[in-house]
Amino acid sequence: MSPSRSKALALLDLMVKGYLREIAPRYDPATGYDYCAPLRDLGIVPCEEAMKIIGELVEIGVLRREIHDRVASCSRCGSEVLLVRARCPYCGSLRFQSSVVMEHLLCGYVGLEAEFLAQSGRLLCPKCGRELRELGRDFIRVADVQRCEECGEVFSVPSLNYECLKCGYENKWTELRTKEVHRYVVVPGSITVQIPTMRLYEEIRSMLSRDYEVLGPHVVMRGSSGVDLEFDVVLRRPGEGSVAAVVEVADELDEERLMAIFSKAYDVGAGRVVVIHRGEVREPVARLASSLGVRLVRLEGVERTLEEVLRSLGEGA
Repeated sequence: MSPSRSKALALLDLMVKGYLREIAPRYDPATGYDYCAPLRDLGIVPCEEAMKIIGELVEIGVLRREIHDRVASCSRCGSEVLLVRARCPYCGSLRFQSSVVMEHLLCGYVGLEAEFLAQSGRLLCPKCGRELRELGRDFIRVADVQRCEECGEVFSVPSLNYECLKCGYENKWTELRTKEVHRYVVVPGSITVQIPTMRLYEEIRSMLSRDYEVLGPHVVMRGSSGVDLEFDVVLRRPGEGSVAAVVEVADELDEERLMAIFSKAYDVGAGRVVVIHRGEVREPVARLASSLGVRLVRLEGVERTLEEVLRSLGEGA
């Protein structure tokens, strides 16, 4: 096992001990959502290897992926770090000012506040010349608007563009893409069942990587029948296309499950089949396994189980 993967597997220890129930990203205004910072806080490095393990934990049901946030992102590069920029919707200018549309109730004249404002500071109607003294009696505020200093157009809402601070592209609102950001939550009850199995996978990978190409956990291979078949672990000799052995984990093992495992192993031409099971197996199942040449190994701690798996593979060498 590589040192980086070994360090990242500290995630499993934190889950087993109950210190880690959720892995959520942290938002950085400079880079967007990031999983690496919270993982580093937990002492989990490197981040890239840890994220691979998180993906594997989702596949085997230890972690459940949930929506943490939904954000707008750049249509060019996908970054969610955006600068909102307001422009005149008519000419695209950045030069516009807030204003108010007013109505003189006596004569009915409607115009911008600047038209009513005299040099003396008083409000005078540009149509009839009367002074507007009291809001609600002499005049009313009709609307808050913006007036462009370049083209002179009046508008209520500016055009909002979103400049990506990563690639520099200025997106229109209609160009933005929504992106789901996820958190990963530990599934109750999954720890005691799945974590030992995953540790076993890692130990198998570590112990056998010198002699075999170790594929898995959860690898799909196409059998001679043309059907895609899923296996927990597949072992191949380096440089050879043939399958030396398959290792399957079964929570409950009966005749039907055993035959299904044997059939798919036979379909890919596996030279050896090892089935790791929990608890006792009935005598008819044990006899069937013996007649099929399937080696049964009971899951009794990672170290003991690994010894039995290695012994079973050695017997088939």
